[in-house]
Amino acid sequence: MDKKWCRVALDIPLFNNFDYIIPEGVRVERGQRVIVEFGTKELIGVVIELLSETAVPAEKQKPILEVLDDLPPFSEKWLNFCEFASKYYIRPIGEVILPVLAPPLRNIKAYRGKTRTSPVYRLP
Repeated sequence: MDKKWCRVALDIPLFNNFDYIIPEGVRVERGQRVIVEFGTKELIGVVIELLSETAVPAEKQKPILEVLDDLPPFSEKWLNFCEFASKYYIRPIGEVILPVLAPPLRNIKAYRGKTRTSPVYRLP
């Protein structure tokens, strides 16, 4: 069955994870970082689950804005460890997964800013 949605963990103090539409032709894996719209902001999150269906009403569904592929996806072992730590320390999983990255890799401005001075180098 096709996975049309993904559940994304965000570095915010909420225990909910959020479902986003995977745009047609976009390939997403568990553990991959993505840019999504959250309220009026754009945030970097981590895909923690691929879904065939969602309970989110159609009028509230939002697509993934961008898939970040400058780093490989987090490994299954690492994600399982983060899920354990999240439950053990009673913290949202996004607050456990994302802070391990260097600040420029979890800052939206690093990806939306100028490419020459950006801390994330890009190939031409």
